[in-house]
Amino acid sequence: MHFSYHLLTAVLLLLGSLSAEAGGYRFIDGTPAELPGKLLSNNPTFLNENAVLTDMTYRFEGQQPGVSPAAKPERLLNDGYMYEYEYIRLPAAAETPGMRIVFDFKQQCTFTEVDLCATVDTVTGVCICPVELPKVKVKLLVSDDGSRYREIPTEHPYAIGDFNRDQHVLRIPFAAVQGRYLAVVNAGRDFGVNEVYVWGDAEPVEPAVDG
Repeated sequence: MHFSYHLLTAVLLLLGSLSAEAGGYRFIDGTPAELPGKLLSNNPTFLNENAVLTDMTYRFEGQQPGVSPAAKPERLLNDGYMYEYEYIRLPAAAETPGMRIVFDFKQQCTFTEVDLCATVDTVTGVCICPVELPKVKVKLLVSDDGSRYREIPTEHPYAIGDFNRDQHVLRIPFAAVQGRYLAVVNAGRDFGVNEVYVWGDAEPVEPAVDG
């Protein structure tokens, strides 16, 4: 299975090279973009003044997803690498009812947006336009106690990729909600995820000190 390394969608793609000196979240042409909140998911690429360090961890509930051979599942979704051959593949919703990725922030947070670096199978051969873009459906859930979840209203399905690009940053904004746990549920066709960004606000935690 092949995944494209192309940068996608000029107005929606997050720049992977952002650093503290870059001063924040920018569109592909370098102009500043309005932030959807503070970064809460500890992705190293974006640990600058626009991030709040948290104790976030994540786990898989229900059936375990497929994982590429080189992947380290415990850090894959927030290790900062968006364009590697390492991914978690979420099977089609009909095949795995009840499966979800649960992010535990260890405190009450305000959530405002989730961004998924998502992949679909590359379309090969000769393509004749117009080509219908593949679509994925994603549900987001929030919970205070990790057992009773409520769905966050969002728009879906989302078109992803085009006939020669199969990786895309899906930006899913929503009205601010509060909770400790945030869950991502595949509600449609199978697709892969290799990075997740969660935005909002929270109380910062002290960084761990080695030794």
